[in-house]
Amino acid sequence: MTNGTARRAATAAVASAIVLGGALTGASSAAAAPTALGTSAADSSTSSVKCARQHENYRSYISASGVNLRTGPGTGYTSVGTLSKGTDVMALCSNKGRNWEKVRILQGRHKGKVNWVYDAYVPVPMEPSTR
Repeated sequence: MTNGTARRAATAAVASAIVLGGALTGASSAAAAPTALGTSAADSSTSSVKCARQHENYRSYISASGVNLRTGPGTGYTSVGTLSKGTDVMALCSNKGRNWEKVRILQGRHKGKVNWVYDAYVPVPMEPSTR
């Protein structure tokens, strides 16, 4: 199995476990062990971009229709579909520029996917001021 094939298999296993609420079993579970955010190493295969600001699994929604779901934080990344207004998501983290949110889709045809959405369409709370 090539590295890319193994990664896709692990991603599929994680997505299935998330959607079905089950546990991971077998060899792929070690490669896709959950992290503190409830994501896995396989989730990061959507982009090599590291998260700069972690959220505490903040539940949110998509605030407009036709919002692109992308493989990375930017319009240069592939769109893997669009989301409808009101789609429930879990905001996991934001990129260094804090203008893209990595989200897990909680409903609809993209349920279980972990990808990136432009932050203007995902209301997340502001951090408290330290002044």
